[in-house]
Amino acid sequence: VSDKGVPAALFMAKTVTLYTSALSEGLAPGEILARMNRSLSANNDACMFVTALCGAIDLNTGRLTMANAGHMHPVQKTNASSGELVVDGSIALGLMDDAAYPDAVFELAPGTSLLMYTDGISEAFNSRKEAYEEDRLLDLVAKADDISAESLGVSSLADVENFVGTAEQSDDITLMVIHYGP
Repeated sequence: VSDKGVPAALFMAKTVTLYTSALSEGLAPGEILARMNRSLSANNDACMFVTALCGAIDLNTGRLTMANAGHMHPVQKTNASSGELVVDGSIALGLMDDAAYPDAVFELAPGTSLLMYTDGISEAFNSRKEAYEEDRLLDLVAKADDISAESLGVSSLADVENFVGTAEQSDDITLMVIHYGP
């Protein structure tokens, strides 16, 4: 969510409520984001916005359907490879009421982990005002031997914490790792 404080908290509460409502209707990820966007754009004089990834995985086949509203691409990791899972999308939610959010479809191989994160990680600053940046996260994930959700999550957050050191946290940090296992 853009901004901080009570207005941002209220905007996030509205976002969660809209998501929960749309989810109960069985909509595709892109349709969920489009519906949320229309509601968040209405009377949004403060131009607040939310970046989001929305996805669904068929646990039987590994078919992943995702839509992106201005968010960073997830990082994909298998035992053999790693890199960004490019989910082309559209603008953040709340800025343009007629934005469309296309669904992207992928087939996850058994043993694949997906790491999704907010810019609080890529824009974490150390005391020298250097940003952590996405490339550092991509390198960390590429070198990981244990690709379980817990291991990737713990090692990623520890690396950000070590990088930042004693500097004050500059933004909220959110990280979610899922593992599609056999």
